[in-house]
Amino acid sequence: MNSLFMNSISIRILLLSFCCACCSYSTYATSDFSTLEETVRNNTGEIEELKREVAELKVKLAELLQEGDIGDILLKKGEYEEASKFFVKKYKEVRGKNGEKAAEALYKLAVCFENMPDNSSKEENKKKAKISYEKLKADYPKSTFAKDAEIALKRLNEKVIRSDNKK
Repeated sequence: MNSLFMNSISIRILLLSFCCACCSYSTYATSDFSTLEETVRNNTGEIEELKREVAELKVKLAELLQEGDIGDILLKKGEYEEASKFFVKKYKEVRGKNGEKAAEALYKLAVCFENMPDNSSKEENKKKAKISYEKLKADYPKSTFAKDAEIALKRLNEKVIRSDNKK
């Protein structure tokens, strides 16, 4: 009987300890939650400011995408095939609206075609480059890119003559 009584007391002590631990954890968790709520309330102004900054950055990114800067970045990195897609899109957007921007897009597109790697259709790309330079010269002769297009065409024609002489 004595042993049974001791076991009963031990079980009660364990249960009481467990309950106290749970209550203590609950108090601790409630305290943490309250602290978190207070922190959020106190930082609402900062959160709203961050939201405004994010919105402004989204607008700036959209402007960059419209201006063709992504194409410029890809061009500088030597990713000509990917960059060419941006310049085609840019040209289609601005032709008939802004001659200088259209000339710029055509020029950069031609540069992409001229520099595409050998694993793509090299002769076809050189042909596309020449067509783009010629279109730029014909459609936008007074643009700041017309002179560069003329120089590039001479360079491409010299390469064709040299490659024909080697055959």
